[in-house]
Amino acid sequence: MNKRGESSSPMALIIMALLIILLSLVFITSTANTVSTQNKLTTVSNESYNLLTNGCYSVLGTGTVNISNSACNITVSAGYPAGDWRRSESQCAITDTVTNSTGTPLTLNTDYRLNSTTGTIQLLNTTTIYNSTGLMSNNVIKINYNYCGTGYLTSSGDRSILGLLTTLMIIALIVILAGIVSVAFKNLSN
Repeated sequence: MNKRGESSSPMALIIMALLIILLSLVFITSTANTVSTQNKLTTVSNESYNLLTNGCYSVLGTGTVNISNSACNITVSAGYPAGDWRRSESQCAITDTVTNSTGTPLTLNTDYRLNSTTGTIQLLNTTTIYNSTGLMSNNVIKINYNYCGTGYLTSSGDRSILGLLTTLMIIALIVILAGIVSVAFKNLSN
């Protein structure tokens, strides 16, 4: 008489291995994506603002930025709201690069000021922004920046441990599959 578990057919073991692989890929991918948002700063590229639509910049008038207009204080879409814990966390300071529409960088504290805790950029009335060489073609500025997502882990130890989670899941998958393959070959040889 065959004992249950010792008589598993190789085909059943192969099907079980395939199911384990498929389920593992789903869980490992989901875990890796979550770990990525908690371990790394989020990057935003080319967030665009048209200065004519918010009244900050006037081609028809003097062609200058009106720094007294609050519309010239642009808050990036991922800016931290009041009371958000990321405002007081130095690791979460928003770092940015502001360029015109052609990618020419504007100069921090000459062309614009940055409040790195809120993500607010105040454009300044300088010739670099509106000069006759067309640095402000299309009246658009683009902002590239990094910020902390809501689940970002501020402790480097927590980030390291969480980073090991995906690796441990992959090792567990390999051990389980090695066991299944071993049993399948053992059954084939009997």
